[in-house]
Amino acid sequence: MASNVASNVASRLLPLVLALGWLPAGILLSALLRQQIPPLTAWLSLWPTAVAGLPLAGATWRLQRLGHSRVARWLMVLLGTATVPVALVAGLLGPVAIVVATGVVSLPAWLVVLVVRWRIVPFSKACPRGANDTNGTK
Repeated sequence: MASNVASNVASRLLPLVLALGWLPAGILLSALLRQQIPPLTAWLSLWPTAVAGLPLAGATWRLQRLGHSRVARWLMVLLGTATVPVALVAGLLGPVAIVVATGVVSLPAWLVVLVVRWRIVPFSKACPRGANDTNGTK
C-alpha cells in the first residue's frame, strides 16, 4: 500500500520537476560546456528560468495527453534547444524578459497543440509514418 502511494506521488511529481528543471539545467549545461563554472549566487538566480520553461513543457505535455508523444518529444528537443540561448540573451534584460522570450519561443508548440486539438489539418497526413501514434502502432 505504501509503495503504491509513493509510486503515485512520484508519477505525479516527476513531470512537474522536469517541467521546472529543464531550462535551468540547460543553462547550467551550456555554462559547463564553455568551461565556466558559475558561482553559487548565479545558481540561485536561476529561479526565473524555472518558471519560464513551463510554457514549452505545458505544450509538450498537452500533446502527449492528446496522443502525439513523438511529436511532443521532437518539439521539446527542437524548441528546447532554441530556448536555452534565447533565455541566456534575454537574461541580460532581466527575469521578465526571460519569461516573455521563452513564451514567444514556445508559441510554435502551442500552434501544433491547436492544430491537433481542433483538427484544423488532418495531422496523420502532416506527420509521416504514424508520428501521431503513442506507441508506434496503428
